[in-house]
Amino acid sequence: MYEMYPDTWHVADDGHHDTAGKPRRRARKDHPVVPAVLVPQSVPSRTRPSA
Repeated sequence: MYEMYPDTWHVADDGHHDTAGKPRRRARKDHPVVPAVLVPQSVPSRTRPSA
């Protein structure tokens, strides 16, 4: 299975190898927690059968 892979992996020389533990993507912003259900459940829904 491993014979399909080359012996030497080509790494893009971007010049940022000095920081090994630096994440490539930016950290996520702190978003306020929003409830998933915003519609009151008092109204019966016809899309989902209750049976």
